Amino acid sequence: GSDGMDSGDFTTSGSIILGFAIDIATLPGSADLLAGFLAQYPETNTFGPPVFAATQVIYEAISRVCAAGEVPDRANVQAEVKKTDLATSILGSPVSFKDNGNLAEGQFFLFEIQDDGTKTLLG
Repeated sequence: GSDGMDSGDFTTSGSIILGFAIDIATLPGSADLLAGFLAQYPETNTFGPPVFAATQVIYEAISRVCAAGEVPDRANVQAEVKKTDLATSILGSPVSFKDNGNLAEGQFFLFEIQDDGTKTLLG
């Protein structure tokens, strides 16, 4: 199934689902972030990491605009977003952008649903 199948409603053991982000629970080095998340929410999925990464990209772009002594506006923040170059991210891959705005190293991940409802990363 597509990334839309990564929900608590779809739990058929042995099924394989596709996601464009890794489940944070499977990402090495995410223990502190994961603990904070699970303190408020009962489970993880592949929808949260892209939102987190997008927020990080915008925050860092605004920070660079401010560090340059400018007042952030749509044009200068958008220009800085295009310059994003994160070596690592919560997506499980680097974040930078092609000239057309697509992720330069975007990936898809396959997960298999286990008997207990957990997901195993296949690749």
